Amino acid sequence: MTVPAKGMQKRAPDILYFLLSVGLLIAAAAWNGFPLLYSDTGTYIASGFEFQPPVDRPITYGIFLFLTSLGGVSLWLTIIFQSAILAWLMLELTRHFVKEKTALVNVAIIAVLALTTGLSTVASEVIADVFTPILVLSFLLLILDPHMGKWKRSALYFLVFFSSATHISHFLIAISFVFLLAARKIILKKRMELSWKRVFVLLFVIVLSFPLLSTSVTKSSHVFLMGRLAESGTLQQYLHDSCASKHFALCDCKDVIPESADDVIWQKNNSALAQAGGWQGSKTEMNRIIHDIFTTPHYLFLQMKSSMKELGRQLFTYGSGEGLVAYADSIPMRVALKKYFPSGHEHYLHSKQREGKMDKPVAFNLLSDIAVKLSLVILAISFYLQRRNKLFIRVSLFLLAGYFLNCFICSSLVTVANRFGCRLIWMIPFLCLLLLAQWLEQRKIKSNA
Repeated sequence: MTVPAKGMQKRAPDILYFLLSVGLLIAAAAWNGFPLLYSDTGTYIASGFEFQPPVDRPITYGIFLFLTSLGGVSLWLTIIFQSAILAWLMLELTRHFVKEKTALVNVAIIAVLALTTGLSTVASEVIADVFTPILVLSFLLLILDPHMGKWKRSALYFLVFFSSATHISHFLIAISFVFLLAARKIILKKRMELSWKRVFVLLFVIVLSFPLLSTSVTKSSHVFLMGRLAESGTLQQYLHDSCASKHFALCDCKDVIPESADDVIWQKNNSALAQAGGWQGSKTEMNRIIHDIFTTPHYLFLQMKSSMKELGRQLFTYGSGEGLVAYADSIPMRVALKKYFPSGHEHYLHSKQREGKMDKPVAFNLLSDIAVKLSLVILAISFYLQRRNKLFIRVSLFLLAGYFLNCFICSSLVTVANRFGCRLIWMIPFLCLLLLAQWLEQRKIKSNA
């Protein structure tokens, strides 16, 4: 047998384990019978195929969807590709904790997470949420190993760049990480291996992604902020106090402005936004209101108070299935799916989601909630028992910070939603499983010594 053949034979189990891990990540889609679709999926499909930036979100994931589906061949290819990225990042992090049979250990960890958390749902959905954990894990791996090979480092930098460009919340999370990293480096001075050069490269890579976000930010940020201000009640209070002296179009409907951010943004059950001029016609007026609120201490305090309250809610709001409803034929998502994936649309019609069986997994969410809360207890104990385990402490603090930032940014700027928490909550049980795998390996080594 030749040397290359021996090398391939040696790597074959790892390749098989990797493929198995990808399969486990798309288990939710396999159970459904089709990739999971959200209302935003239609916008992503249309933007990628028409190459037109949407009003309310970046075009980045739409382009990713177009390329990975091979121009409309299959959405299965898209979720397989994004799951492969996520599986690779999880494998790379597992390598830091386990040195032997890492690929097999990673498969076991993913299997447990797929059965007890919303990880598979996140990986199986055709929306940009999967790039939240991809961003967090890529960033973490870059700072864990400053001396990694240039090809791996380049791939991770690209993933940070691309992930930051897929959603404004990702960009804000990434920027926050850089500032936290810089603050930690200043405080610890020479105790961090990561150089200032790497910190500035990370900042540059993230800032470089902003042009891909700028179109949606300029066109829609005022609407999302107004929705959040309405949900907190700050907008209604401001209009009640100001309409006697300031003549805003919203003053005519100030008493019927809905208290739900979704209702304001998407004009559900209410036409307040339409009366004010719609998304674009209301921009000047809304920006003026937003400026007044955030520069007036009284209203700023009200909004900050609401943000802290909503953060507390978001931290424990992470159920799977939100938005995975049976969409009607006239919904833009269905229209886009039928237009650009005609054969896929036929398969969707026979999926569990189309039958209304995917949006309320009560038993699964109860199991997930138990897994998360049990993991939090284990983590709290482990922080004391494993206080000398620097790798565990660093990774835990980083992933917990990532979850906190995700919850804070989403709940403060948009609304509280299960979907936002589900993006990253699975990382808490992931930490426990990594620690368990590390402990088992060390125990085996000691027993063999």
